[in-house]
Amino acid sequence: MKDKILELIVYPGLAILICLAFGVPFAYAGFQTASVQGTKDANGSTTLVVDRSHYFGLIHNKFEIEEVEGARWVNTRVRRAGKPRRLLSGVYLVSDSEEQPLFFGSSNINEDLKWQAINEINDFLEDPEALVFSAAYRIRNLFGWFGLPFLVLGVWGLLAWPFSVIKGLKE
Repeated sequence: MKDKILELIVYPGLAILICLAFGVPFAYAGFQTASVQGTKDANGSTTLVVDRSHYFGLIHNKFEIEEVEGARWVNTRVRRAGKPRRLLSGVYLVSDSEEQPLFFGSSNINEDLKWQAINEINDFLEDPEALVFSAAYRIRNLFGWFGLPFLVLGVWGLLAWPFSVIKGLKE
């Protein structure tokens, strides 16, 4: 009975857990789209609404920033035990009261797209004639392509697992 439990529940459960542990965060950060909508009022105050979607539009994270001052590149240094600090970077939307990341996760990948987003948003903010802004930025990088097979295997294993247990109990 102990061998049956290991074969039907523990081993497949660990395999599914490992696949999802790699697949979920890597696909989340590696495949994302940030849609930015901006408006200026009569006083010149700018509001940006960002709708960031993950997993090809299945999950949305929507937030609004009022009185935006600009978009900027923020570098952070991550501590690693026994190793030198690693430099990571990200795009942030800045107002007088808060900073919000435009993209989820910091990485040194997609630098051209990040600079494009910074330049376009800052150009909109500095142009007094521009009253409306709309842009979409799609990240598709190595993180997502690495995590996608693990995500597919993990979800497939999770869906097939109950049928495998039932079949194994019948035998």
